[in-house]
Amino acid sequence: MKLTKEELLESSYAMSGYFIFGYTSLVISSLLPIIEKNFSLPHSKTGIMLATGSAVFLITSLLIGYLLEKFDTFGIVLTGLLSTTFGGVMFLVSRGFPELLAAIALINIGAATVEVSVPFVIGLNESKGKKGGILNVVHSLFALGAISGPFITSIIVKNPDNWKYSFLTIIAFSLIPIISITLARTHVKDMFDNYKKNKQKSTEEKEKTLIEAFKLLKNKLFLLLILGLAIYVGYEMSFSSWLSVFLYEHRGFTIDSAALYPSFLWIGLFLGRLIFAKAADIVGYKRWLIIVSTASAITTISAVVASTSAKSILISVLLTGLAYATIYPVIQAIIIDKFRKSKGTALGITAASTSILSAFTNFTIGQLGSLFGIFAGLLTIVVLTIMEIVVVFYFETE
Repeated sequence: MKLTKEELLESSYAMSGYFIFGYTSLVISSLLPIIEKNFSLPHSKTGIMLATGSAVFLITSLLIGYLLEKFDTFGIVLTGLLSTTFGGVMFLVSRGFPELLAAIALINIGAATVEVSVPFVIGLNESKGKKGGILNVVHSLFALGAISGPFITSIIVKNPDNWKYSFLTIIAFSLIPIISITLARTHVKDMFDNYKKNKQKSTEEKEKTLIEAFKLLKNKLFLLLILGLAIYVGYEMSFSSWLSVFLYEHRGFTIDSAALYPSFLWIGLFLGRLIFAKAADIVGYKRWLIIVSTASAITTISAVVASTSAKSILISVLLTGLAYATIYPVIQAIIIDKFRKSKGTALGITAASTSILSAFTNFTIGQLGSLFGIFAGLLTIVVLTIMEIVVVFYFETE
């Protein structure tokens, strides 16, 4: 079925929103070495900055869902998207640590808005047969943005004096979802008005959700699953965030070369999710998770400890992405499969848990990096990959 103009704009907002989400995350990660150098930041402050971003993302994710349900969807979405633009501007004009904290907070408000509002807005559209396809595409656009960010940044920072131009690309790309959602404003408002008319969520149902949450938090398998997912997100996002700093400071890479390497992790993640899409269904969830979590520990150790040349590190980082690729979706699939009657509540608790551990991991790496060097900080990631194997081993599932 042919999409209407309004539905095309809705899709443009969703896809460009996820692209800038992935793009911005990796641009900031790629620029960490040069940010630390230009602002004379110790790793401890960089860790605080990244942890602040994770905390703001968590708070916004929890808040935005409520706001989208209660108030004008367009206004909430537009405000969140503009936060990304203003975050890019703040990075561009920043002169010290307080401005950097404000900038990363704004960027994460925008990221959380995209993460929550895109499926919400797509869900408002009652057209059948379109949601699954669009959601698959928008998630692939995140990976495309994550791959593109370091490549573009590495070109810009070949002349280190031009490094702030990277934030101009964030500002430029952030305007695409803003324009798309603005042009679709009437369509979005009509969908939301219709949604409110049809919505019937009683006090009884709200109480039922709270009871479900308490039951889940007493379930041993559920606690192990969220622990496994939180550990994974902790080491995946931290590896992606700190890789450029590690290569620049510990391995002696140039800034532009170091900025490029997070792309290889995301290329591996992107390819791994395509290549191994059905592997867990064939092998079994637990068996597959043991295989890939073990592979993750091996490739991470290779990338951080064993590899020293540019070629060997590139291969190790790419293989690490392949090993990481299916862990998140497989654990998420187990949660959906095992807790079907309360999967919405289960996924909400899981999302909050992953953000908390991600913030703590970045903070820890920063503190250890300042005290003992960035290599010691990165060993935190190695420890987490080994912990993941232990946790996965205790999953009571096939």
